[in-house]
Amino acid sequence: TYGAGGLFHYDRTASQFLATANVRTDGVGETIRDIIREMAALRTGDASGDELWREKRGLVLSLADRSATSRAVLDSLREHAAHGLPWTECDTWPARFGRLKPADVRAAMVAHLQPDTARVLVVGDLDVVGPLVEAALRDGALGPTPGAVRRLGFDGEVP
Repeated sequence: TYGAGGLFHYDRTASQFLATANVRTDGVGETIRDIIREMAALRTGDASGDELWREKRGLVLSLADRSATSRAVLDSLREHAAHGLPWTECDTWPARFGRLKPADVRAAMVAHLQPDTARVLVVGDLDVVGPLVEAALRDGALGPTPGAVRRLGFDGEVP
């Protein structure tokens, strides 16, 4: 693996978790397995105190970005309006983030992070990576009943 990471995009109607990895071709199958294992681990384990502190601090510090420019303020106000939130909603977030405990995070992971419904997008030469992806599927990396491999061309159409 050359690098991997993950992030959550939060929305009141449909949030998403995105994991990305740049890998050597021969590591595609194992990387898929690793990402799915990590997703499952987020549902069963607790974040350490240091991890949770770092994430809560980062969230609080990022709130300043919402008012750094007039464009950021406008975007924030639009977001609040779209979701029916009061303009002062962000004022409550630091205290709410501060109250989060590891068990709260685990409960959210159990409720919202579903490794068995994950969608995996692999970009590469299908003749080379296809067998590696299919082997990961056979090994159960995506649960007991994974979906089929869909092959798409560069134009998004099935070749």
